[in-house]
Amino acid sequence: MTDIRDLEGVLADHASSAPDPEGMIEATHAGARRFRRRRRVIAGAGVATTIALGVLVPTVVPRLDDHPPAPKAATGPPSSIGPDAPNVRIEITAGSGYYRMTHGAVGSGVLASIRPVGSGSGGSGDVGVYAAGILDEAALSAGEPITVGGHRAYYLPQFRFPAANPKPLRDGGLPQGPPNSVKTTPASEVIAWRDPSGAWVTVTAFDRGRAAVRTLADLVTVRPGSDLRAPYRLGYLPAGLRFEGWYARTEEAAAETDSELAFTAEAGQPRWQATSPVNVMPGLLDVRIMPRSGYLDGHTAEFGAPTSVAGHDTWYRTTSDKGVVVPEGGALFFANVGGCQVTIGVRDNTRIPYAEVLRTFEATEFKDCQDPSTWVAPLP
Repeated sequence: MTDIRDLEGVLADHASSAPDPEGMIEATHAGARRFRRRRRVIAGAGVATTIALGVLVPTVVPRLDDHPPAPKAATGPPSSIGPDAPNVRIEITAGSGYYRMTHGAVGSGVLASIRPVGSGSGGSGDVGVYAAGILDEAALSAGEPITVGGHRAYYLPQFRFPAANPKPLRDGGLPQGPPNSVKTTPASEVIAWRDPSGAWVTVTAFDRGRAAVRTLADLVTVRPGSDLRAPYRLGYLPAGLRFEGWYARTEEAAAETDSELAFTAEAGQPRWQATSPVNVMPGLLDVRIMPRSGYLDGHTAEFGAPTSVAGHDTWYRTTSDKGVVVPEGGALFFANVGGCQVTIGVRDNTRIPYAEVLRTFEATEFKDCQDPSTWVAPLP
């Protein structure tokens, strides 16, 4: 996906769903969220029996050896290199009837998804704060001058976000077309302004019309300093990884909290995102934690007896069975930590074997995933 318009159709039906399942472990937790929502409406609702856990998973997934690959010699942790996003955080005016459903940073952008509180009738939209040079600054500055929040801003009835880091088109999380297919980014109605840091702030709305985007723009404040926090602190990571991005969901009910970090080995590749809800790019290694649910527990129960690691029940999968689809050559590690489930996904289980996943998990200090006030800076 290259622009928020790519997701409008999906969001119309799933306005409060979890992030689009682009990451390796997205679909598991999206399924868990859908199950929790159904459970709140219909007691005893049925549960889907398949979890799609891969991105561009081949039609035929070969059977892989479910025993851990031979461990490599452990290496020291990498330097904590963060994404190229501005060091800022996005805030929404308290008491306005809106909140940040998701927020995070991917590559060169800090992002937030705005939603109305409860069943409010207000519209939804997105905020992005992009590093200098990512967007067409000349085009933004040529917009109609207006005043937002006491500062100069620009209204553009049509603005095209760059098709940087293009991804396959999707509908409901399913890839369409060849892996490298590129979609021309459609025009978006935007209000934008330059932050004192030099970054550009953009606000878009799902509803058409100047009033819709202006309503959301008036709620946005950008402040210095990242609000990256997670319900864990990593004490170790396999060598050679670069921090790619993060995602959090902290402003809803405790059962809806969510946190994910993604790491890749690709350095220097420009990345950005203008999609909604916020999601991290698929990484070489992903770490995610969210509250346990009957949906998640039902699937891990099918894996067989757990392995106890540091007093926690864990499972390690390299096969695509028991309702779980694992990308070819990858692996998924599940662990129950109190009332939360941790999922560590790897794209290449020879580059990051079981021994490295295990060491990463054992060196992690966990907090309460359902209480964001306990969350800490997660990077070692």
